Formats: sequence, structure tokens, C-alpha cells
Amino acid sequence: MPILQVRIDDRLIHGQVVDGWLKPLSITQVLVVSERHSKEPMQKTLLEVAATESVSVQTLGISDSIQWLKVHQASDQNLMILATSPADILQLLEGGIRFPSVVLGGLHSPEHKVKVSPSIMLTDPDCQNLKKIARYGVLLHAQTLPTERAESISELMLN
Repeated sequence: MPILQVRIDDRLIHGQVVDGWLKPLSITQVLVVSERHSKEPMQKTLLEVAATESVSVQTLGISDSIQWLKVHQASDQNLMILATSPADILQLLEGGIRFPSVVLGGLHSPEHKVKVSPSIMLTDPDCQNLKKIARYGVLLHAQTLPTERAESISELMLN
């Protein structure tokens, strides 16, 4: 299963993701990696409804996501992985899942202290986890929409 995008966005599936990313990338499968959302049936349903009819949505916790990805790696579905935090993405890497890059879309929570861009504010643990992700050789960049230029997270943090 080709992983076409790994995205960190605290809103998960929303209009910008559906219209801006799912359609242009021809995504047919979304894996939402979230312990919290995987345990809340209403949240799972809302995420499924938020995607288009042509996109299948799985919402799983970390270990179930790792197993699901290993089982479905030969599938011909175009996959997007969505998570709400760098910690979840790091755990996928630690579980043996590989991908070349991570897009940071939006992290808006008030506890985020380091403002990287207008739509990305990181906590100190987020910064540490992003550094660990980068050590796996994963490219990190911020990009709201595919029509915008991707900016290196390293470049943004230096400004």
C-alpha cells in the first residue's frame, strides 16, 4: 500500500484535508492513528463521515495501526496516515513502519508553546519527537495545501 502522505494535524479530517489533499493525491484510504479517537465510537463515525464516499477511513490505536499497516502493505490503495501529534508518528517508526516524509498541517492547541508558523505551535516534547523522527531519515515539512510551497521544519524553527 503506497503511503502517499503522513500528516500531523490536530483537526484530523476536515475540509482542507478532504479538498486540498485527499482529492489531488487520489487518496483511497485514510488511517487515523489515535488511541483516543479509536476508543470513541462517535469520533470514529464523525471521521468516516468527514471523508468523501470514495475514501475508506480506519481509526486505530498505535499498536493496531502498526499491525494493520504490516498486513495491508501489499494493498493497491493510496494511503494517507493522519495523527494528532509527533509522538504518534514516532511510535509508528519505532514499530517498524517506514515513510520518507511527514507534513505538519495544523497544531493549534493552547498548550503549544513554540510558534513555528501561524498554523503550527509545538510543545517542547513535540520538538523533541520531531528531532527523533528526523533521525530516522524522515523529511519534515510544513504545508497547508499542495498548492503551497513546502517549508522545512528545520528552516522554520531557525526563523
